Amino acid sequence: MTDRKLKPQEKPHYVNNKEFSLAVVDYCESAEKARKQKSKKLAISILATQCSTNSILGAPAFVAFSVGGGLGWLKYELAVPLSMIAIMIFIYPIFYKLKVISIYEYLEKRFDLKTRLLMSSLFLFVRVFATGVIVYSVSIVIELITGLSFVYSVLILGLITIIYDVLGGIKAIIYSDIIQMIILTVVLIFILFYLASIFGGFQSMFNYFPDQRNVNLNFFEHGLGDGKEFAFWPMLIGGFFLYMSYYGCDQSQMQKALCAKNQNEGQKVFFLNGIFRFPLVLLYCLIGVGIGSYSEINADFISSLPKQDGIPNFNLAVPIFLIDNLPIGIVGLTLVALFSAAMSSLDSVLNSLSAVTMEDFVKRIKERFGFTPDVWHSKISASMKTKTLKNIINGTSKIIVGARSALFLPYKKLGMIILDEEHDTSYKQEEKGIYHARDMSVVKASIENIPLILTSACLLYTSPSPRDQRGSGMPSWA
Repeated sequence: MTDRKLKPQEKPHYVNNKEFSLAVVDYCESAEKARKQKSKKLAISILATQCSTNSILGAPAFVAFSVGGGLGWLKYELAVPLSMIAIMIFIYPIFYKLKVISIYEYLEKRFDLKTRLLMSSLFLFVRVFATGVIVYSVSIVIELITGLSFVYSVLILGLITIIYDVLGGIKAIIYSDIIQMIILTVVLIFILFYLASIFGGFQSMFNYFPDQRNVNLNFFEHGLGDGKEFAFWPMLIGGFFLYMSYYGCDQSQMQKALCAKNQNEGQKVFFLNGIFRFPLVLLYCLIGVGIGSYSEINADFISSLPKQDGIPNFNLAVPIFLIDNLPIGIVGLTLVALFSAAMSSLDSVLNSLSAVTMEDFVKRIKERFGFTPDVWHSKISASMKTKTLKNIINGTSKIIVGARSALFLPYKKLGMIILDEEHDTSYKQEEKGIYHARDMSVVKASIENIPLILTSACLLYTSPSPRDQRGSGMPSWA
């Protein structure tokens, strides 16, 4: 809704060196402050983002209980150094020289705006749901260990991460990731050696590991009709493209590498990741070997796992083992490690989501119209609602982007109503005041004598046409 004529299309704005800042949560952080990080710090921070709670829970469970899989997961990891080399040579130099905040800005320069916005939207959509899975998994574990309700677990994890994410920006995220990575690594090493001590050593631990899960590396497995589900070459090739896309084309990973003080330091970030990642993955895969061997000597272990639809939830094997075997204090320390893993992934995702949202959408709207539109819907905070109402009453609000209830705000003078996706059934309210926002828009536009624009991907057969409106006294609209 607007009372202001739209400006002609402006050319896209690209930030220069002075404007460049990767502290996207705090746009006031300068380029000099953001781009002074050394490669080792950034490499550890990126590695911490990779090692999420899902990895710590899922990878050991896969190794321990997947028949025909087991240590075959490590075949994927052999592709990491190859993908890092490709990113260092072909992808990273392009992003670094362009001084981009959102890496999807490159797509607009290479193709067009639609491609950029499409990929940015896809990133936001996928990352939001992936983050939900991370938060869900660690909250389930916290509930299992402490008895704290799922809702409180989510709130505690989310609020702590958001606070230091917002206050400290990208620098706080990098340093917190390093601390969290140290805690996590120490705890994982302790768990591995504790498992080995149960069997009297690593060799004995491997002896108890079932043969059908102890998969050896075989370079001759091609996966083309040889009956091998986890063949070497398909996993190597697939892993190469998987990690190329994740490290090189994902905002949450690339934004940290772009904090390097120069291009050489940035390329070292990926080189170090190619070295450090395999030992880390090997660490929690060996924990999986220990858990698998433990389940062989303890017949009641699998039956003690929480069940989902009558099937044991193997992803909870590690926390159940810790609860059953470690003292309470040590279990608390492992809980800290799980928190660290979740927070190191969550903080980077939140920062990258804010970067893409601000740079690809909000900032573009502000540059296009010269201001930031006000927002109105039921989920915004009371303070934001108050701010929007004040702007409307004072006449300083130019555009309102909102839900159907935005029709009833106290506008002084409307200039236009735009109803997007007019066919959507959510415009109809059937409780606490029954009305259809589309019909109300038609009436309000008629009363205010202003244009009404209805847009839709598919034409609604009940939509009135200009011909239907002749002589009705209603304003003309399209």
